[in-house]
Amino acid sequence: MFIRKNKKTDSVTKKIYYTYQLVESYRSSAGPRQRILLNLGSNLSITDEERKLLANRIEEITKGETSLFKPPKHIECLAQNFAEQLTRKWLSKSGPKNQSSNTSFETIDLDSLEVSDSRTIGVEALGLKTLQKLNLADELNRLGLSQHQIDILLGVIIGRITAPGSERATRYWLRNTSATDELLNTNFSKLSERAIYSISDQLIDIKDDIEAYLEETEKKLFNFQDLIFLYDLTNTYLTGSAKGSQKARRGRSKEKRSKNPLVTLGLRINQEGFIKKSRILEGNVSEPGTLQQVVADLEANCQGPKPILVFDAGMATESNLEWLREKGLAYITVSRQRKHPIIEPDQQQIIRKNSDSEIRAVLVENEKTGEKELHCQSSNRQEREREIQKKFKQYFEEALQKISEGLKKKRTIKKYEKIVERIGRLKEKYSLISSHYDIVIEQDQITDNVIAIQWSYNERSNFRGFQGAYILRAYKVDLDPEMLWKTYIMLTEVESVFRSLKSELGLRPIYHQLEHRMDAHLFISVLAYHVVHIIRMNLKEKGLNYSWESIRQIMSTQVRVTTELTNEKKERVCIRKTTRPNPEQMEIYRALDIQQRPLSTKKTTLGKDVVQKLAPKKTQTPVF
Repeated sequence: MFIRKNKKTDSVTKKIYYTYQLVESYRSSAGPRQRILLNLGSNLSITDEERKLLANRIEEITKGETSLFKPPKHIECLAQNFAEQLTRKWLSKSGPKNQSSNTSFETIDLDSLEVSDSRTIGVEALGLKTLQKLNLADELNRLGLSQHQIDILLGVIIGRITAPGSERATRYWLRNTSATDELLNTNFSKLSERAIYSISDQLIDIKDDIEAYLEETEKKLFNFQDLIFLYDLTNTYLTGSAKGSQKARRGRSKEKRSKNPLVTLGLRINQEGFIKKSRILEGNVSEPGTLQQVVADLEANCQGPKPILVFDAGMATESNLEWLREKGLAYITVSRQRKHPIIEPDQQQIIRKNSDSEIRAVLVENEKTGEKELHCQSSNRQEREREIQKKFKQYFEEALQKISEGLKKKRTIKKYEKIVERIGRLKEKYSLISSHYDIVIEQDQITDNVIAIQWSYNERSNFRGFQGAYILRAYKVDLDPEMLWKTYIMLTEVESVFRSLKSELGLRPIYHQLEHRMDAHLFISVLAYHVVHIIRMNLKEKGLNYSWESIRQIMSTQVRVTTELTNEKKERVCIRKTTRPNPEQMEIYRALDIQQRPLSTKKTTLGKDVVQKLAPKKTQTPVF
């Protein structure tokens, strides 16, 4: 073997550059010939003397031989990488082993046994099977993507569910860690960032078509009807300044990242937890202002009866609710008001009860708005609010005590107007608790200084704060109290979707600076959620109620490896095989009806004659 250096000229810029190829000489009936074994790219930064050393080391590794002299570290790293690529290339040329007819026994040197090229395959197999069930590749082809582009996009989606991260991290994972390319019958060893970004740029242009296709396909697969739509927003932060984006704005961050630019993701989800529509909005968008656009999308795409809209207090402004009533749309939301009328215990009914919590409620008609109001009181919520109340009382009284003690110290504020101003700011800061306090300020009439501050906590009989009480508002919804409450609680499914997107599917942070790249990053996470949700739904049908993190952890130990050994003929035998699944993995595979050892076993004997037979006469550098 030797490395050939080829001089090239860029057809556009006329710039001269060099490419490198691993080449082997062989004898043929027509005389000595050469064939290309592997394209090494154009970034091989080694000297002419080191090229021969690298070629010799690659040949030693592929034949299982030990080098007499230890090569430099950078040569060894390059040799191991290229030898692995060469072995995978040869293995890809061999067909699957037929156990019934090709079972063979050989005498081998046990000391020559090596295991290499370990690649994860368990989670990837689940993801690919789900994507095949959705026939997403066919839809992408219909939308104009080439087969190579489709393979990359499917690889990126599988990467997002398996090893969440940035597009750069996904590229490294596809090239060096995962057997996704083997599952897709392609080669990601030279996958570039440009190729991934090129797909991302096209993806956002066909986003609406993909979501419409997934909505229809998932409805057929699971045979559900869209009776309820849940809608909510979340934001995520960017790591840079994002000057290339109009959507990146500073606002209130739910991850306490208000100093970073934000973008907002809005999701419309059905009662089964499937994402029906996603919208990418400005980071400082007003929640109430997005509801009318959601309704417009819903009316444009909904056929048949309009579903019930369920949303939280962030969008439940009086103007929004009045607008929905004027359009005759059914909705369920939670009241924004903090002060609730007292409902006597004998008027309430228990709508949920378990060993550690209880929820009581009473349904009343609001004649003014035509709504039904479900007045609820939760024992769990009451306990949480009482703890908050306790802390607020402590903080408020400590602050009052600090002001009071300052009256007895020199060079501290004592003027009546200033003390009143300080207490006013304090009451505004702790507004949830300050209204329960009676505060008396004693003033010296001569000096106009405050001489003492006294306060007492007073339980207000007409205010039901910190009692675990809240009101659900429903319009044109004919449900009993229990079903009305359960329907609203389905909104927690949206929160679980956001948690999954952020913690399990790499939604945050966003490293891009360009708006269309940010949008594509978010949409890839949405597509990844579709895959994850289908897998979990199918497992739940078989009684396996795992979180995605648990599924990923269980399946992560199954890998595909190459075992190499030398036989008595001094030939190098390479066997590429998927490891045996453990009992938990087998249970998941059976539930999803997936082959328990993804991909068949491949065997190659790397003798001189075999290498000549397997190596192609001519190879072309892949173009991405």
